[in-house]
Amino acid sequence: VKGAAMKVRAIPLRLGYIGVVNRSQEDIMLNRTMKDVLAAEEEFFRSRPVYNKVADCCGVPQLTKKMDQVFVSKHF
Repeated sequence: VKGAAMKVRAIPLRLGYIGVVNRSQEDIMLNRTMKDVLAAEEEFFRSRPVYNKVADCCGVPQLTKKMDQVFVSKHF
């Protein structure tokens, strides 16, 4: 809609947020290993001041742990 203002708001998620860096097309084209991609993801979060304090809570490994916890709590 022309002239409509966008409202930015925080949406609380019941299970929280976990930041990840998606694998890029360049990563795929250059045949980067998952080990290398995960190392780059960790470096991304640790090297940026805005993420640096929460870097231990970000990344695919932390997302995997959280998903495992949710799965186990729901099914066992």
